[in-house]
Amino acid sequence: VFEICSPPPLQAFPKTLSTGQRIPKPIQLFEITDVVVKDPTSDVGARNRRHLIALYGGAHSGFEGVHGLLDHPLTMLNVPR
Repeated sequence: VFEICSPPPLQAFPKTLSTGQRIPKPIQLFEITDVVVKDPTSDVGARNRRHLIALYGGAHSGFEGVHGLLDHPLTMLNVPR
């Protein structure tokens, strides 16, 4: 029996971003979460998927910050460069 299931993080990010409009820029948000999805092949009818979302908003691209953020999880998952 599932007690709590969270929505995908992409649905919550626009709301978080809109409430943070008065925060000085650059704004950096990230979240790693487990999301429950229906899976008829599973014995319980659902399974967990891990989602990662990152957002950088500012006057400059900020690619270095997002790259640094993603480097660690990808290294831990043995994703080849």
